[in-house]
Amino acid sequence: MSKFNIRKANNTDTDLIICTIGAIHNEFKLDFNLKGDEFDLTNIAENYFSKNGEFWVAEANGSICGGICFIGDKDKCIEVKRFFLLPGWRNLGLSRLLHQKIIDFAKGSTIHYHSCWIIVPLECSSSVDKLISLGYAEDIASENINIKNNSHYLRCNIIN
Repeated sequence: MSKFNIRKANNTDTDLIICTIGAIHNEFKLDFNLKGDEFDLTNIAENYFSKNGEFWVAEANGSICGGICFIGDKDKCIEVKRFFLLPGWRNLGLSRLLHQKIIDFAKGSTIHYHSCWIIVPLECSSSVDKLISLGYAEDIASENINIKNNSHYLRCNIIN
């Protein structure tokens, strides 16, 4: 297995990210529509960086092999939008490194996410276990938060 590099994505990565996520959608026989649910991928800077979000990719041999993206808001919520890894890159510790980027974002933010919600869509449910295993979060019921349905809600305590 080749070495990988984790770095912030940019708009020049768009085609490789779309290709990678498309391959994963194909693996699980999911629809992939750049005019629908995947529209955010067409302009990473506008849909993430300009909205207090981050998009990180794992790169190996000039190709994108995985990534994670999320958006933080002023109400101390961080919403995981996507988490993806190609099959050959799973179970190598890369998932843990990508999920650490959420914690790093929370620690470095001026919004003070020291105690915050992390919202994880059901389709990214493996993110729940990773965030809990990092020791910052606990899975809780969604009764006291009004975001969107079909998500896990994690209460996260960040120690700076």
